[in-house]
Amino acid sequence: MRRPTCLAIGVFLVGGQMAAQSPTKESPIAKPLTRFVEEVWNHGEFSVIPQVIAPGAKFHYRTFTSSDAEAIAKSWWTAFADFHFNIEELLLDGDKVAARLTFTGTQKGNSGDNQVVDGN
Repeated sequence: MRRPTCLAIGVFLVGGQMAAQSPTKESPIAKPLTRFVEEVWNHGEFSVIPQVIAPGAKFHYRTFTSSDAEAIAKSWWTAFADFHFNIEELLLDGDKVAARLTFTGTQKGNSGDNQVVDGN
């Protein structure tokens, strides 16, 4: 049984200025973020990363590169083989996109500081 294990919020800078839009997953300014969540996180298509991570992208308040994103995603795929991110809400402001994400999965391995703990 899968159960929620975390709530994540990330801000991705995708460049350019745009007029205010309704925050949909298909908005041009939100598309790199939604592709990152759907194609990379949910389907393991790591080759997409350089196409959707802009220079200077922010994730959990820190700048990261395409290589950083790939290492993090692969680590999570190893630790949570059945995980899934769901985009609950998108916030658009100029060239910035913020997403409220829910995550479900069963931790089977270690990922960074997230260590498997025996629940017995």
